[in-house]
Amino acid sequence: MTIELTLPWAHHPSTFSMLRLGSVDPTVRSGPSGIVVALTDCVVTLRWECFGGSTTYRATFDGTVDQPEATLRLLTGADFQSLSSADVHPRVAESTRRHRTLRIAGNGLTFVEVVKAVLGQRITGREAALQWSRLVRATSEPLNSYAELGLYRVPRPDAVLRLSTSTFHQLGIEERRARTIRQLADLALRGHLDHVTSSDALVAVTRDVLGFGPWSVAVASGNAFGDPDALPVGDFHLKNTISWVLAGRARGTDEEMVELLAPYRGWRWWVTRSLSLDSRAPRFDHRRRNIDIRTM
Repeated sequence: MTIELTLPWAHHPSTFSMLRLGSVDPTVRSGPSGIVVALTDCVVTLRWECFGGSTTYRATFDGTVDQPEATLRLLTGADFQSLSSADVHPRVAESTRRHRTLRIAGNGLTFVEVVKAVLGQRITGREAALQWSRLVRATSEPLNSYAELGLYRVPRPDAVLRLSTSTFHQLGIEERRARTIRQLADLALRGHLDHVTSSDALVAVTRDVLGFGPWSVAVASGNAFGDPDALPVGDFHLKNTISWVLAGRARGTDEEMVELLAPYRGWRWWVTRSLSLDSRAPRFDHRRRNIDIRTM
């Protein structure tokens, strides 16, 4: 099945960047004019062409999908409404004007994104990407029709739940995060994540999951639901970037970040993504160093 959607704006190169956890993500493949995304029961090949300030997206669905039009709109961020307030910080105005065509793409994969969020806790993005790649290969299988791309199916909750502590260790995932992932897999296997489509609903369902806090909820909500307000409070770098851009201070706190972004409630994830594309706070300390527990 192939469907098209034409949107009245140019394509932004970073629209789909958050759906792929690093260049080694085996469930997503992307290029300059297309992206291939493995969903639960199908694969979406999405290509785009820009002409006269508009973009036509052409999606081919290989497999079973209940609502292809809604899936395409979610993937492209078609229903996102741009920041409307005129009274904004000059740097926000400049950055959001430069990135006005940036959309917040969502893949609808709640279980996948909560697992990826847990993997991203307290480690570098590179190591999180490697652990995700190992986890996919340990719990899923390659899609033979896409062998040339090296594309894999997304992991299913039952396969993740069967992993032993020692296997998680071999993947580089310590017991604390493994325990959280198991709890989330159990919720998903019992159907509690099936109809979760908002950050509020995700908070309600996961409130008893140890190790799944506000940062993880925001990261998962931004990528699964395309939530433009999903602010990852507790992020290692983001509070410093926001403090640097909006207050001129190289270091900030989460409380200060929330206060500085208060005028942009409803768009905070979109605003922070736009600002982060242009600016980053100065580094004064050593880069975070993670120990690979597989060697222990």
